[in-house]
Amino acid sequence: MNEQKVLKQDSGLKTALFFVVASALFITGANMAYAFGGPDGERNMDRRAERMAEKLSLTDAQRDQFKQIHEQGRGEGQAIHEAMQKNRDALHKLDPSAKDYAQKVATLANEKAELVKQMVVHRSEVRAEVHAMLTPEQREKATQMKMERKGKGKRSGDGPRGKGECRNR
Repeated sequence: MNEQKVLKQDSGLKTALFFVVASALFITGANMAYAFGGPDGERNMDRRAERMAEKLSLTDAQRDQFKQIHEQGRGEGQAIHEAMQKNRDALHKLDPSAKDYAQKVATLANEKAELVKQMVVHRSEVRAEVHAMLTPEQREKATQMKMERKGKGKRSGDGPRGKGECRNR
């Protein structure tokens, strides 16, 4: 009876560890995809920034400030991204048969959570800096543009067809 209890606990621990590892890997992949958009991510980000500058009718001074904000932000974002990669690599290198495996996974998961937090805060700081440099009219236009993107289903979380339906039944 006691052996069954130990086996169930061991099985539960393995299941929990599996979900922690799977979640960490998923978050890492999602963050990388979001932050860099693939091999052309930096170029795509520059194009998106240029389109936004055009649509908001930024002045030359605002364009320079906008570019400076994003260049500074890119450096810090890259440092966080590299730390996320090191964390992911460390997680991959762990030996699941090691006695301290669960402890090491938990430590890396905590580090990962902190890195994700740093990335979210960093992005929000960059967004706030950009928002602060806009005129009230440009802010209103930016808000409209954001609502239009959401209406088209981009990054809105509305499912595969953008209609708020869940087809996973």
